[in-house]
Amino acid sequence: MTPSSFTRNFATLATLTALLAAPLVAWSQATAPAAAPTGATKPEDIGISKDFSPCMDRAQTQPKEQQPTAFYACLESERKKQDTRINTAYNAAIAKLPAEGKKRLTASQGNWTRYRDSHCSFYADEKGAPPLNL
Repeated sequence: MTPSSFTRNFATLATLTALLAAPLVAWSQATAPAAAPTGATKPEDIGISKDFSPCMDRAQTQPKEQQPTAFYACLESERKKQDTRINTAYNAAIAKLPAEGKKRLTASQGNWTRYRDSHCSFYADEKGAPPLNL
């Protein structure tokens, strides 16, 4: 996989994680999920941290041979933030559920994780699928 396709696929995964976390965060806080504002153009508008875009901008200014490492550092930092965010929301949500609801949510999460891993593996394989163009 080329650095640009890796970056694009990893960024897509980070964005999807943020989008998936938003309703769970809202539900765990017992509020209706807010829709993204019309014309939302900044990553923060959909739950990506405010540090992500400046980090990626700085990475872009690095010498060409250092850019993949700089991009990866930004993406890994964002992944960790999103992972913490979704785990906090998931734990808050599951704590509010009765036993049967916990069982169903846990099964649903397992199904989603298997789907995500399979989907990402498919797109990570250069022979498996074309690059994502979102």
